[in-house]
Amino acid sequence: MAKGDLLGMIDCPHCGYKQGMRVTEDKNGEPFGFCETECDGQLRVGGKTRRVEKFYTLHPHLRKRTTAPAPIPSAGASPVAPAKADATEDAPTPTKPKRVGLLIEGAV
Repeated sequence: MAKGDLLGMIDCPHCGYKQGMRVTEDKNGEPFGFCETECDGQLRVGGKTRRVEKFYTLHPHLRKRTTAPAPIPSAGASPVAPAKADATEDAPTPTKPKRVGLLIEGAV
């Protein structure tokens, strides 16, 4: 199932319209409802696993995603190069900062 696929319809908890709320998946793959009939109410279920499981328990007729969503690659990201076996050889040695004195004009 892709993001935004219809999971099913439920009764709207806001206006009570029968089968009026369309339930899809949000960007995190969790259920999200939107009343298309009367009130344009929204229902966000995700955030905690127990809330999502309780929602599916209350509405067993909804199709539940069976596999985890595939990660979306970010645009312009390059793969990370593997670390060298001995990275200490390439690391520069730390040096002490130079001491800077305050020069006051006319002081001895």
